[in-house]
This record gives sequence, structure tokens and C-alpha cells, in this order.
Amino acid sequence: MELSILQGLQQDIKIFLLSPILCAIFRFLFIYYFAPNRTYKGQEQKWYTCFNYGFWWGMDFNAYVLLFLFLLVTLPSIEIESIHVHSDFIRAILGTLYFFVVYVAFLGKLIFYYHYKDTYNSNLRLGRNADKRNLLDIFFNQNHGWWILLSLPIYTVGIYYFLSWLLGLGTIAVPTVYSGYMYYTYNTVIVIATVVVYYWFRYGGTFKHRNKPEWDTVPEIVKRDMFFAKACIDDLIAFELAIRTKPQEILTHSDEESIQILTPLIKVEQDLVGTIWNSMRKKTTGPRIKKPKKIFLIVEESYSQFAFDDIYIDIPIANAGRLIREQGITISIDNFLAGGLISQPSISSMLNGIFDVNLELNEMFYFWNHRLPTSMAQQMSKLGYTTSLWYGGSLSWSSLGLFAKANGFQKLYSGFDITPSDTPYTWLGVYDHLFFDGIQKKLQEQDQDTFEFHFIYTTSNHAPYTIPVEKYGLEKEQFIKILPTHIQKYVNDIGTYAYCDDSLTQFVRYIQETYEDSLVIVTGDHTRRLPMPSQDINRVHTLREDISTVFYMSHKDFDKDLLNGVRIGTHMNILPTIMELIAVKEHEYISLFPSLFEQQELIVTPYHWISNSHIGFFKDQRVETLDGRPIYDYNLNGIVALQQAYIEVTGAILRNLIKPSV
Repeated sequence: MELSILQGLQQDIKIFLLSPILCAIFRFLFIYYFAPNRTYKGQEQKWYTCFNYGFWWGMDFNAYVLLFLFLLVTLPSIEIESIHVHSDFIRAILGTLYFFVVYVAFLGKLIFYYHYKDTYNSNLRLGRNADKRNLLDIFFNQNHGWWILLSLPIYTVGIYYFLSWLLGLGTIAVPTVYSGYMYYTYNTVIVIATVVVYYWFRYGGTFKHRNKPEWDTVPEIVKRDMFFAKACIDDLIAFELAIRTKPQEILTHSDEESIQILTPLIKVEQDLVGTIWNSMRKKTTGPRIKKPKKIFLIVEESYSQFAFDDIYIDIPIANAGRLIREQGITISIDNFLAGGLISQPSISSMLNGIFDVNLELNEMFYFWNHRLPTSMAQQMSKLGYTTSLWYGGSLSWSSLGLFAKANGFQKLYSGFDITPSDTPYTWLGVYDHLFFDGIQKKLQEQDQDTFEFHFIYTTSNHAPYTIPVEKYGLEKEQFIKILPTHIQKYVNDIGTYAYCDDSLTQFVRYIQETYEDSLVIVTGDHTRRLPMPSQDINRVHTLREDISTVFYMSHKDFDKDLLNGVRIGTHMNILPTIMELIAVKEHEYISLFPSLFEQQELIVTPYHWISNSHIGFFKDQRVETLDGRPIYDYNLNGIVALQQAYIEVTGAILRNLIKPSV
């Protein structure tokens, strides 16, 4: 058979070289489409380093193209006639399959970034229990799903014919060796050299595995622009990193490991779980107000503090909520962190009293039948309150009904249960104003003299923003005229926010007028990125604007000095704050965090942290001052240790209390 192994290798190299070129094209498109600052002049080094580092990092996958084609096609074709005859066809098919996967990963990253302003991360894992109808609704109605699906066959056919053309180009003539001894020596040398070259590329231009490109070694000139730092990660690499990050690893720790990790938070000598619970036991110093008969904790979907910042003051996106926050009896905190980055872990953390850390505790069978001492509903019941949970959607969402009942809620209401059967709804739940109307009617049927705690969770402030808000009070044409030209295309997005803010505020006013002694607490389950109204093209969202959710609380006996100027807080402060407000002195409760009546210099969650001067995001090791100035040399060692300790609290409790369910 007259075939040189080097001729086949040259064909492999053609497809191999196309891999990083295609990835670079996708990287450029991602930057062009999403980068807040695409300026090239004066930033040439940043662009070059981003693409150069991305090239080498991407070789962690792309190098396999060379190796697999060589092993699966070139080597067998030397001895097997049928493979030799169809070798280029096989290469074209294999190359097309790989580049199809690369394309799908690219499209997925575009969609993921559109919603989360991040490349693939561990939130991917939570998709398995997400509402699939909602995901499809968003995909087709907001992310142009039909066009994406149409592009797949067009791209695939185009890539196949391009590879066939590429393989049809001539190769460099090389000698063919026929001598038995030389034949095997020659081919062995080529095989070894190819494998060596594969490793060299895969390790990022080095033979030292520890020097492989990774997030920690992204060059500083790129990392100073966090978008470009993320853009330098090839899509398959980002996907692999997200899948490989397994929060369940904390469940494999030994008690000895837990004790060591918990040291920055809790000193443990033996009895690990008992010490954890005891460390959370607190006694109230209050009460500070007369015990109210009605407490309403309202969690508004995607309620972002950014909408209340000065940058949005001229755009009527949160005007109704501003008026409530400006009341003399309302206290708000402008730097407030959720317990999770998305809905499910955020709600789970708030209700359970320990961080969910993306373990989906609400989906665990154990938590459908048991509750922790820290559970919100159970502790409110001990204060004499009848506890009710109201959700705008179906109680089957994230097993919320089963989870909430086990958590201690005595009454559960779905938005579909308290509204007429023909009530309009999104895939998540009934429209907010109709949901609140249903709650009002249900409350009017109940005994007004009982002590009640109501946890209310809305759904409408969520993509794909298809609610016809102009039917419900938003004068759309006038609203568009108010918007800066460059964000007018987001009118459905921010119009929905304005609609939800208005619906929520009308309900809060109803509570204040109907139940005069009620305690009202409002927050968001997490944030969502709102369009930047600034005309400055270089103005990007600060970290605080991205992750700080709304928080305010109102009561007729409040004054603005009640919290002594506290500037920071988190969801986990809410329950202890309620306890310190209304419980009799020396009442014992169990809480991972202190109340907002205690000055906190630092608040740490599994995802982010905040102090009175700085804010940080662990995944990116990003740190900024509260006014948005990037900090590149902040010492995170102690903060990371505290983060790991809070995560370990969850791991240790699960591992020791619910072993059969883990």
C-alpha cells in the first residue's frame, strides 16, 4: 500500500489547525456581541493576550483533534484498505461532529451569558430540575430559538463541505519507506513525535502539567477586564469546568476535615453537629416593637437594588417602590446579598436557615419529611404564628410544596389555587397583580385576629417578559420616549420590572392600610442585570449593581435610626432580625447569622461577600469598592476560609444527619 504516514498526518493537521481558528472566531463574535467595552485602539495588548491565552487554554480540547484523527484514521489507514480509501471522508465526518459540538457549546454560552452575564457555571447543574416548559418558552420567545435550530443544519452542512474542500487541497510530498526495518522505525518515530506534540499543545506549549493554562494564571492585563478574562475561556473548557465543579464533594469530608475547615467560624473539639447547632443558639434582647398580628415577608422575583440607584432615578422603573422606601416608617439597606445566585438555592437557603450551596436541598427526600432547627416556619410557629406560604406558580416547582410543608408551613397556596381558572399566566405563574389580588381575597376570608406569618414569592419579573404590561397600567409609548435611545429595545424587559414593582407596591400599601400594625419585609430572591441607562459606552455594571438585591422593612413604629446606620446585610439576617424585633427577652432561636441590629464588618456567603467598603465575587476572584472601583491586590485568604466554613456547615449537617438520603 503506497501511503506515507506523514501524508495522512498532514490531513489531520489541516483539521487540527482549523479547531483553534474556529474557536477564535467564536471568541471574537462573543466579544463583539456582549463586551461592554470593545475598544481596540490603545488596548491591543489586552486583545492579543486574550486570544493568545485562549488559544493555548483551548488546546486542552483541541489537541485531541490531532490525536484522535491520527489514531482513528491515519494509523489504521496504513494497513486497512477500506479506511485508506475513505480516509478523507472519515476525517470530514469526525471533524464535522467535533465542530458541531463546538458550535452548540458556543450557542449555549451565548444564551447562558445573556441570562446570567457569565460563561457556563455551576448553575448548569440546577437545570435538571428546572421547569422545562419555562426553559423552552425562554428559548423560543426570547433567544430566537427557531433561528438557532435552523442554523444547526446550515452550519453542519457548510462545515462538512468546507472540510472536504480543505482535505482536497494538496499535501507536501514526502518519501514512502518500504524497507521492513526502516518502515517500522520510521512509523514508530512519527507516532511518538505526534503523541509528544499532542501533549505539548494540550499542556499549553509546555510539557509540565502544572503549567497548564487555568483561571488562576490568566494574565493580569486580561483579568483586569473581567469580560475579556471570561472570553478567553473556550466554550467547551467553560462547560467542562462548570460540570466538573461538584458541590457534593463537601459530603465526602471526614469529621476531622470538617473540624479543620470550620475553624474560622466555629471551634469544634468533638460532637461536630451538636457544636454547630449550639454555636447558632441565640437569645433575644428585645422586643423592640409590639408583637404584630401579621408579618409579611415578600420575595419579589429578580428584584434588583440597581433599579433604585441614582443611575435609574430619571427612568420610572421603580418609582412606586421608591415611594415606599422613602416613608419615615421604612428602613432599607442598599447593599444586600441573596442566599443564592438563582431562585431555587436562594429560597432553599432562606427557608432552611443554612446555605443550600447548590445541593438542591429542596429536592432531597429527607427535606420532604424533616426540618432543621434553623427552619424559618418552625421558628415562627414557636412565636405563636400560623405560617402560610404563597407562591405565584405551581407548588410542584422545585418540589416547593413538599419542601415548605416539611419546613413547617401550615398553609400552602399556589397562584393557580387562589385565582380564577382563566387567569392569565406565564410558564412560571400567574401575573403578579392578579396573584396579589388573589392573596387579598383569601386574607379577607380569614380570621383577622390571629397571629399570621406570610411568606409570599412572586414570579412575573422573569424572562421572557411576555406579559402585555401596557394592558395593566404601563403607557408603553410614553414609557419608550423616556428611555435613552440605546435601551429602547429593552422596553419589554424594563417595562415588566416597572409593572412588577408597581404591583408589589400596591400590595404593600394595601397591607399597611388594612393591617396597621403589620410588619412588612421585602427582598428579592436574587438580582437580574438591567440595561445600563448611562450614555457612556465605557460604563459597565459594577459588581454591587450586579449582585445586590432589594431589602426594606416597614412598620408603623419604625424610625430611620432603628438599625443604627447598618449598610450591609443578607437573606440570612432576616429571620434573626424578626426575632430581635418582636420576641420576648431571652427567647431562644437558632440562626447561622446575627440580626441586623448587630453591626457586621463582613458578610460572607458561598458565592459572594460584602463589607462596609468592598464587595467580592468568589468565582471570578473579583473585588471592587462599593462604588465600583476594581481592586486587584485584595487579600482574600481569610474571606475564602470563612466562605469554606459556611459551606462546610451545610456539608457537615447533611453528612451526619441525613446519611441515608445523601
